[in-house]
Amino acid sequence: MAAPIEIAAKLTLTSQALGCGSHKELCGRFRAVNPTTYFDLQRSRKWMQGKAEPRFAEVYQDWAKVLGLDRDGAWIAGSSVDEFVDELQARFGVKPIARADARSAGTLESEITGLYAAYSMAWSPHFRGRVLRGSMKLGRLRSASLLAEYHEDLPIGASLYRGDATIAGRTLSVPLHEAATGLPLFMSFALPGLPAAVLGGVQCGVALLSHGTEPMTGRILLAKLRGAPDPRASNRYMEKGESVAADLARLGLSLPPGSDERLHQALAKPDCLTTAEQTGLSDLFDPAFLAC
Repeated sequence: MAAPIEIAAKLTLTSQALGCGSHKELCGRFRAVNPTTYFDLQRSRKWMQGKAEPRFAEVYQDWAKVLGLDRDGAWIAGSSVDEFVDELQARFGVKPIARADARSAGTLESEITGLYAAYSMAWSPHFRGRVLRGSMKLGRLRSASLLAEYHEDLPIGASLYRGDATIAGRTLSVPLHEAATGLPLFMSFALPGLPAAVLGGVQCGVALLSHGTEPMTGRILLAKLRGAPDPRASNRYMEKGESVAADLARLGLSLPPGSDERLHQALAKPDCLTTAEQTGLSDLFDPAFLAC
């Protein structure tokens, strides 16, 4: 068998194509075709992080069965990422994946690090019904962890939340604490496929600008920025009826006409953000991000 090529990237693409919501679910797919597979949680985690490669030919044969390909395990091991992506698209009908992004798919951290404009419905009773535009920065810290900094600009002054974000499977957990008061804020996101231009999730905490301390929950959207000025200077409570799409355009991200209604609908619902909704948001944001 030829030397394996870019196994971490191809495993991540496999998980995306199969719609696996976690690393554990991907392992279950391998066990379903071979109960004694070497593709277990401990070994495969190192393979997906690019720290090691499978040494057993049986792993690649199991892999071919999991995907239901007409190719054998040796082809999976030796194929390029371009060839592998083409095969996945032919087999599953998944939407095209940018080749340059596919090569970095082995580490989820590399997909989501960067600067984001953050949008959520205001929790403060003084600004009810308005969108709060904040900003988020995700930076590399250590394996499976990211440094998260979330900024808001309120009439009482700027607010900074910090914490270590953790990736588990295809989810991102962001426990934060406000620097001045120590108040906690927790965010949770389901990570989409490449290029991950928008992260949709939910948050819970309490409003800083309020006479009460009622627990609050709500949705939050993070739009990834590329080559844009630092959005912290324009963080604010947006005016009623102000266009989120126009705000994004000023930050270099141009969405198609009619996007505002979809964005406000996505923000206004209080419940969980479904996979179908995240897919719809990705279809809206990904082309705009790649065009930056």
